[in-house]
Amino acid sequence: MEYNSTREQLVFPEYGRNVQDMIRTIRNEQDDAKRQQYANAIVNLMGHLAPAHKNAPDQRPKLWKHFFAIAEYNIDVVSNEGIRYTAEEAHVIPSTIPYPEVNEKFRHYGNHVRALIERAAAMEDGPKKSYFISLIGSFMKMAFKTYNKDHFITDEGVIRDLKILSKGKLNIEDETSLDVLSRKGKGGNLQPQSSEPKPQKYGKHKHKNRNRHNNNDRFRRRK
Repeated sequence: MEYNSTREQLVFPEYGRNVQDMIRTIRNEQDDAKRQQYANAIVNLMGHLAPAHKNAPDQRPKLWKHFFAIAEYNIDVVSNEGIRYTAEEAHVIPSTIPYPEVNEKFRHYGNHVRALIERAAAMEDGPKKSYFISLIGSFMKMAFKTYNKDHFITDEGVIRDLKILSKGKLNIEDETSLDVLSRKGKGGNLQPQSSEPKPQKYGKHKHKNRNRHNNNDRFRRRK
């Protein structure tokens, strides 16, 4: 009896051993047309056996890459695009993605805060800029509380860190509260209050009193 542990290791287990054996077998086919025909049929079968690649935009090229890898890049066929993949192309090392520079002292605020600070520094002075800076400070305080639950920070500490991160370009007024985002909507509002009067809302009891008067008038008319 032959066990899988004694057999050759599968290159891609999701396709099964039969697919690997078929690919290794057609390498010995002498007829170029038949070998290409068999290869196309096997790739179609691989597409059905691996439904995870079915909706991928590069499904066919990926299946052909797997086909050539299973064949150990030792087969004389081409893909639908006329490409013959090689081992050198499969082992290409991608270029290194540069890691963003992070100030170790203010890592708890995150890189998004730096982007917001740069955007606020480029804005024109006015109420919108002041409101935006206040939101940044409130977010910084919320981020500090999230990642440093055992430590306490005051508004003055956040304002000081904001000045350091913005290199003195941004400042928050002393009377501004930075607990708006931390309260999750239960606290105050950073937006300036409008001078226009708010429309009055009548309570339900006033509507009930109106209905009572109307009913009393109808009852008197019936009498």
